[in-house]
Amino acid sequence: MTLNYSIIIFLLCVSKIYCQYCSGVFESGGGTIASPPDPGDASLYQNNADCEWIIGVQGLLVDIAVDENFGIEFGGSCEWDWLQIEENGVIYNSKYCADGGALPGSSFTLEGPVRVTFVSDGSANDIGFSLDFDVQPPV
Repeated sequence: MTLNYSIIIFLLCVSKIYCQYCSGVFESGGGTIASPPDPGDASLYQNNADCEWIIGVQGLLVDIAVDENFGIEFGGSCEWDWLQIEENGVIYNSKYCADGGALPGSSFTLEGPVRVTFVSDGSANDIGFSLDFDVQPPV
């Protein structure tokens, strides 16, 4: 019997257990996304990651809470490893790297769709990021 891992990952994300895999589309509901773990050391994120998650759809609100434990390799203008959040195709604040500035531990609401992009190069890595999301109807 061969298991289809894509279905298992989808079911984990739909059931809100933990969506740490490197891409996904979540039109409704809630869950957690995180930088993918390094196969050699799960306390760090993996090198050469190119991840993208789309959360919510146009007209819906997306509540986001970023975990306080946040670490992405620092490069002056975040040229090596970075996290970026976009609201309706517009960058929310800036790219985040190093300690993430004001991002870690923050909560905010954006209008969907929200795109979360995480990129890492092939060298140094850190503990990464984790954020919870919940898609809500407009008020």
